Amino acid sequence: MGQVVCLKLGACEKRLEGDDVSMISRIERTTLIRVLAMGWIWIAGVSVNGQSLDEVWRQINRGEYPEAERQALSGLRSTREEAPWAEAAVTAMLAQGKDKEAAANAISWARYDRRGLRLRWLAVETAKRIGDEDTVQMILFEMNQRVSRSRSGFETPEDLVVIGKMALELGADAKLVMKNFFEPVREKSPAVRSLYLAAGELSVAKGDFALASKWYQWGDEEFPADPEMALGLARCFAESDAAQAGIWIEKALERNPGHVGTKLLLVDMMLNSESLSKSLELLDEIEEVNPLCPEMWAYRAAIAHLQNDPDKEEVCRKKGLELNPLNARVPYVIGMKLSQQYRFREGSNYQRMALAMQPNFLPSKTQLAQDLLRLGKNDEGWKLAEEVHQKDGYDVTAFNLTSLKENLESYVVRTNAHFIVRVDAREADILADRALEILEIAYENLTTRFGWVPPEPTSIEIFSSTADFEVRTFGMPNIPGYLGVCFGPVITANSPSTTRMQSVNWESVLWHEFCHTVTLGATRNRMPRWLSEGLSVFEETQANPAWGIQLKPQFLQWIEDGDLLPVSELTSGFMNPKTPAHIEFAYYQSSMVVKYLLENYGDELMADLLKDLSRGMEINDALEKNYQSVDRIDRDFTQWLGSELKLITGSLTFARNPARSNPINPFGASTSKNPLLEESIPSMRVEDTSNNYWTLISAAMKHLEADELDAAEAIAQKITSQYKQPREMPNPLWILAEVQRKRQNPEKKERFSTNGHKLKSCPSTSINGSSNWLNPVRIGPLSKNSVGNNSLSIPFLSNPIKNWPWRMRGCPTSLRHTSTGIKPCPWHHPERPTFITKCLNCPGYPTRIVPMGTSWNRSRMPRATARHSRSSGFGTNNLKIKIKTMVNRRFIPRVYHSQWLVPTPIR
Repeated sequence: MGQVVCLKLGACEKRLEGDDVSMISRIERTTLIRVLAMGWIWIAGVSVNGQSLDEVWRQINRGEYPEAERQALSGLRSTREEAPWAEAAVTAMLAQGKDKEAAANAISWARYDRRGLRLRWLAVETAKRIGDEDTVQMILFEMNQRVSRSRSGFETPEDLVVIGKMALELGADAKLVMKNFFEPVREKSPAVRSLYLAAGELSVAKGDFALASKWYQWGDEEFPADPEMALGLARCFAESDAAQAGIWIEKALERNPGHVGTKLLLVDMMLNSESLSKSLELLDEIEEVNPLCPEMWAYRAAIAHLQNDPDKEEVCRKKGLELNPLNARVPYVIGMKLSQQYRFREGSNYQRMALAMQPNFLPSKTQLAQDLLRLGKNDEGWKLAEEVHQKDGYDVTAFNLTSLKENLESYVVRTNAHFIVRVDAREADILADRALEILEIAYENLTTRFGWVPPEPTSIEIFSSTADFEVRTFGMPNIPGYLGVCFGPVITANSPSTTRMQSVNWESVLWHEFCHTVTLGATRNRMPRWLSEGLSVFEETQANPAWGIQLKPQFLQWIEDGDLLPVSELTSGFMNPKTPAHIEFAYYQSSMVVKYLLENYGDELMADLLKDLSRGMEINDALEKNYQSVDRIDRDFTQWLGSELKLITGSLTFARNPARSNPINPFGASTSKNPLLEESIPSMRVEDTSNNYWTLISAAMKHLEADELDAAEAIAQKITSQYKQPREMPNPLWILAEVQRKRQNPEKKERFSTNGHKLKSCPSTSINGSSNWLNPVRIGPLSKNSVGNNSLSIPFLSNPIKNWPWRMRGCPTSLRHTSTGIKPCPWHHPERPTFITKCLNCPGYPTRIVPMGTSWNRSRMPRATARHSRSSGFGTNNLKIKIKTMVNRRFIPRVYHSQWLVPTPIR
């Protein structure tokens, strides 16, 4: 067997490298080959015993597997063209869990086939499913020998697809296989089903979901009734666009209501939303169709682990390995789902189990590398990532991680007894000490409050490049929206110098993420996402009223529209929101549920709840034990929230016109945008307005645009007399400021008129973002007897990278370049009540200031952004994509992150 084990590419390698063996050129030159290819298509459609092969495939697509198997076996015995009928028979057998029977038949048929390669490859695939590796290697060796002896004997489109898959199995370059085998076949013979499945699966395996979606879309155009094509497209969108994935899932289930692969994908998505009961119902349906499906038992094992049932977990794991005891995919799936639920240690143990079965199983190596990096075991994690990259240069995640490691070598490390902070060397003097200071305060507060102390220093990594942050966090760049992510012992965050942090307090992000570290540790990572996020947002507001997710008019509208989720389904608001903007609403609702529990039941019961979760109790049972039943909590919370909001909004209403509401896809985001004030509301006079917030704001804005200042002021004052916490722009306080700006006399340079104090008294909870403070500072003229600019710019000092607030306070800029990087400006005088016109004449005014998003930040974008973010063709961008690209993600964990900046929806 030594010769078989050392199998090389042989003829396949020559075909891949030689210029004289262009597959498509032979097909163009040889008329006979074209005739044979057309002849096969004709033979395949011939009726055998009254049943055509096309009808058999229609039965398979509809899920009528037993009848399709019977007809395919009958056709196989009645025709000399065995391969097409054999493929149909094996497909029907595998769909029913008859893997051993399918393998035995395929191996037997291949033994007597002397014409082509398809039956032999069918034998290879089925033998792999049952773990017969010796048979796999022997058949591959024989296939390679056949191709070597007859270089022109295997030129049909189906044979070329088989040779391409065989070359991949023998370690050929994926890009060359795609170029020399799959792409030429599609150009000349597009009606080959196996081509689209092979090319799509190859693209998915390499993490190139944009290219995979192209292949599956082409396949769906050729085979519009095939559920496998719809499933492939759903997989491409599953992590980036739940709504689009839902559309393709629906199409796949319409074509085949019992399609196992589609239901497995749906189970995977539901587990991400912590919908364990619904996942189990789907798994029961899968078991009725295929009782031996390994992935189905792997998901059952993962759910049993999450339900703290180790005995059932072990039974399910063994059932998943019944067909093939060395099937590394079973522990890989279990470990991946545990890691997505933040059980990184348990997940990494399963990946080690998978590698013990198959030492070269690269998906487990990649996953294990990410798990170790998230656990702070950097040396082993980076080593594994480099190992995967060396063996597979087109593994997107491994490439990105190895590129990131090079960038991190320039980062500065600052430590104390409890934290390890890594930050870009050019920002270290500005950020590192302040980060340690705020984290130390959070450590003293949160560890005392929750009664849990991290056993080792927590690692904080602050990235000056959003692409670096995304690669470190997800393995992929171009994943918008995240500000910071906590993995427990490791926290990643964006630097305030990045454009993503322009309206967010970076200190609140650090506080939020470290609260996750403490609560996850206190519960041994066994808490639902809504509770973890709710506690972190609530603790932010306890530390500083300016932090956390604040009430917005949009939230009030959704509450009136009935968008409040039951507590038992609150996690789905993060994973499958109605619209991207609803994610922030899920944060707000979670924090309000936590506030309700703490205010009405006290801190002790919350501590008991966390202890019960750490022991493995499910959240609903723990809530009922310590508080009330989940249904009772839902009812009482809704009443409490209504009374709380009434105190803030008075008699104002926030519902919109139902006729202008957007259709919502049941699987995820809205199919169309829903911006504030999407449609203009006709202008009206004060006496004609109702108590609807949107109507009043629209009317005030129209009066303001028409310079009807008295009317605009009256409406704005009417709103502020009832609504105590205005947010977003435009809001009534901003309208009042604009009224005063238009009324003021430039010669007198009065700062504000009588209503100016309302702007200064704008609630402190507004200073987390910049918009509520930026406008007042810029609107009012300066006066020597006023320190308004000095005080109003204070909130911006929480972002030390910004420069204009320092100038407002009497300093030309907060930063300047030195030989060692960026330093605080030496001319900064925080308490000097000067103003801009004088400050511009300060000695030493630098010729270059450092605003956010400067060129040196963009130059830090890793190579991964250009090569492996939304690539098409394994690292190239030279192919036009007919559909919109989506974010490429092989694994996106269930992250706990800070406030969500709603990104543009990816379609």
